Amino acid sequence: MKFLKLFLVFGVFVFLFSFAHASSDVIVHIDKTGNALFLGTSDENITAFLPSGVSLVNGKINGNTVLQTSKEGAIWTFYYSLQNSNIEVFLPTGAKVKETNGEVLIDGGNLAIYKEDNLTVSYTIEEIRSGFNSLWLILIALVVFIGIYYFSKKFDLKKKSDKNLVKEEKKKIEVLQEILSERENKIIDILKEKGKIKSSVLRRLVGFPKASFSRHINELEKKGLIKRSGEGRNKFVEVSK
Repeated sequence: MKFLKLFLVFGVFVFLFSFAHASSDVIVHIDKTGNALFLGTSDENITAFLPSGVSLVNGKINGNTVLQTSKEGAIWTFYYSLQNSNIEVFLPTGAKVKETNGEVLIDGGNLAIYKEDNLTVSYTIEEIRSGFNSLWLILIALVVFIGIYYFSKKFDLKKKSDKNLVKEEKKKIEVLQEILSERENKIIDILKEKGKIKSSVLRRLVGFPKASFSRHINELEKKGLIKRSGEGRNKFVEVSK
């Protein structure tokens, strides 16, 4: 009987210990209708904590739901909670944050909110006014075109010089890429395409194990091809300029 009690206590301790160290990365893309696309990964079975329409298969989170968003007047509100998780929410184009308990970021050119364990954000969406006279648009475009043409002629030599510098930089990176490994080249190519992104997002895109991913990132940073910024789980990676 005493052995059984010890066994049960040990089992509960192991369960709590493993749960406390569970880790999930949840990325949510919200469109203008309030539909939320859930993506990400998890080391634990969190199916019971995912909203209806979102599933976990082989450690991958995927699915759509409108249950986490609500609207009152012109203000939209999104809320999601999951213990031991990193939650990053990308808002629709034209969104303006009114209130949030998370950190507002510009991730890959999009407005995003980051928070651990639980995230709430209220936002509005600016609608494009449709009553603007198309003739004015044409006139403005014409004026802009003339201005660009004039200044391009005036500073033609400077532009050529700048283009040559850009070409030299690109050529330098291309030369260095020829001596990089296939995995290192994959990291560089994704950073060229995406720009500055979170380290966790980059690792998910390349699909490398954590250990080898960290090794490649360190090597590329030593070679001066990339640079990192941020602290803790909120780390970013980008191609060096």
